[in-house]
Amino acid sequence: MKVSFSCLMCGLDTPSIEIRIDELSRAAVRRALGTAESGFRPLWDATLTPHCPRCHGRLLLELGSVPIWRQHEAAREAAT
Repeated sequence: MKVSFSCLMCGLDTPSIEIRIDELSRAAVRRALGTAESGFRPLWDATLTPHCPRCHGRLLLELGSVPIWRQHEAAREAAT
């Protein structure tokens, strides 16, 4: 699944990252953002809530489309 964040205060957007839907958790999102090849690094508080590095506002998680590998996997599961 593709996920990205956008700041509720200043509108800063993160690049989209892909995370397996069965592994979707705050920790998995944090790991994926940490390995992304962008300069975006959100600030994380003690409860693993991400904050904007520009204005420190809360980031809104946006769920995108399901990647093609998941669609193929679902088709294989349906065929068996």
